[in-house]
Amino acid sequence: MEGTNREEIILLVDFFNQGSMDLLDSFKNAGIEVKPIVINDDGFLPDGVVNVFEYFLGDFSKSENCPGKPCYFNQLKIPDYWEISANNTNGKINDKEKSGAGFSLLIQTTRGM
Repeated sequence: MEGTNREEIILLVDFFNQGSMDLLDSFKNAGIEVKPIVINDDGFLPDGVVNVFEYFLGDFSKSENCPGKPCYFNQLKIPDYWEISANNTNGKINDKEKSGAGFSLLIQTTRGM
């Protein structure tokens, strides 16, 4: 790795679990700078570790086209008298029988731990 001419080394992991943390620590202890990227993001990544979408698409919170931050469905701003309904996997926003939007809910799993 000493002779690489790449700008940065990417450490691509499926899940950020104990094995991934150990591997990242091994690179740091060896003095090798890597950019850790996680494919299956559970929403709780430490500083410096990004999910694959943020790596390729950029940080949405710094974009002028996408202001704000992620929120829970009950924090959505909707017009008066509109309804938010959801089950364990997805939800929708309705005005009486007219559908306004739909969304999916993140289901946390312990897979990869």
